[in-house]
Amino acid sequence: MHLPDTWLKARREYVEGKGFIPHIASKYDIPVSTVQTRAKREKWATARAEFIARKTKMPEVELPPTPAGTNSTSYLPDRLMRVRAQLDRIDEMILTETDGKVLQALATATAKLAEQERILGGRPLPGALRPVERKANAVCGGPVMPLD
Repeated sequence: MHLPDTWLKARREYVEGKGFIPHIASKYDIPVSTVQTRAKREKWATARAEFIARKTKMPEVELPPTPAGTNSTSYLPDRLMRVRAQLDRIDEMILTETDGKVLQALATATAKLAEQERILGGRPLPGALRPVERKANAVCGGPVMPLD
């Protein structure tokens, strides 16, 4: 039988990440299976994960105040306007360009900006959302009426 103090030291070493079960078992001259059984029963792995989470937790950072005259809620609409303006400029450049490599680069830029515009505009990908009423009609054979 091992002393309680030995078990406390072994548990602390494991939880604090100073060793693994086989290393701890050999250090304290305890059979590996005994340490494994006790570690499982006392949930040493959970305690170790919590210890690591506390140790690596990022400190709360205070954000700087927004500059005077700006509104933090206006970022998305402003960004959406800038993306749309860039799309318009690229469309004009495509109309006048004749070089294939430049046209390819402009087409790639258009695709990337169009994806940003879709996300900022709040539109889902095509086929991502299905109308609920149409789906219910197909299953029930008619419109769904609310229960009173």
